[in-house]
Amino acid sequence: GAPVRLFRAAAGSRTWAKDPYDALGVERDAGAIEIKRAYLAIAMQCHPDVNRIPGAKEQFAQINVAYEILSDPEKKSAYDGGLTDAQGNKKEWFNPYEAAGFTPSWKEVKSMEEEINKRIFNEVYGAARPGRRSRSGRGRG
Repeated sequence: GAPVRLFRAAAGSRTWAKDPYDALGVERDAGAIEIKRAYLAIAMQCHPDVNRIPGAKEQFAQINVAYEILSDPEKKSAYDGGLTDAQGNKKEWFNPYEAAGFTPSWKEVKSMEEEINKRIFNEVYGAARPGRRSRSGRGRG
């Protein structure tokens, strides 16, 4: 398995990757067996009883959380869909465009909602036809 990827946050301190995939060193399309193998390999290396380096306990905790998310299909799907964060907590605000790297302005959202509502209305009731009267020939009133 691939080693845990570490990066320097500040002089003398270590911060582990926040993404569960990075924590376990697996690709986003990794299968259950590959995820489990990566987890077991890293867990054996960084278990606090085996590894006495500073931060091993935190690293071990992080890979446990990462494995908990990626080994459960529902939790993995929620994380991949942007519904939960890297710790498995539900996000307070969900941006459905985030996964595509797109965050529309409020004006764009309003425009999209108006277009969607117009299309739904036209689909359900038919497009408005100017000059057309009701079937009885009389207007309302």
